[in-house]
Amino acid sequence: MSTYDRDLVDVLKLFALQSFTEAIGLDSNYALAFAGRSLALIDNSTNFVTGEAIPEGFAKALADARHALALAPELAEGQMALAEIFAWGSHDFAQANEAWERAKSLAPGDARILREYGLFAATMSRPDAVLVGARRALVLDPLGARSHFALGQTLFLARSIPGVGGGLQGCLGNAPMRKYSLRN
Repeated sequence: MSTYDRDLVDVLKLFALQSFTEAIGLDSNYALAFAGRSLALIDNSTNFVTGEAIPEGFAKALADARHALALAPELAEGQMALAEIFAWGSHDFAQANEAWERAKSLAPGDARILREYGLFAATMSRPDAVLVGARRALVLDPLGARSHFALGQTLFLARSIPGVGGGLQGCLGNAPMRKYSLRN
């Protein structure tokens, strides 16, 4: 990834956090904005910060996720945020699994939740559930490059190497303008 691309990603992550914070400032009962900010904080803590900023980010994400669920107990995105915090922040995989199951039951047709659940299931070596989420997400979002890429990632994590090419090729086919290519 070029310096320009990294800088652009950093700017977009900061913009997402600021946008969710602004939405919360406009409506302190906007549960979906709390869940969204929680997910943005998780992504930031998992991928972009170091040192003490990591546990601080997860603590803020947990507070936002719990607040979102206090406002809207049936909010699937809030459950998804909890699942991600438990899995990658505190490594409490039993609680993460419970939160994922609740998120899936609340939003069985949400491609993002199913994609992320598929990756979690693959990481946890749950062959019964690994492909269900990723393949269902692809059915729901067949043109989305993220769905194809998530299927490829899930297959890779599940050690199903023969199927990886198809998932990742589908990602490329739906995003032909990307400069990154598996074909080269």
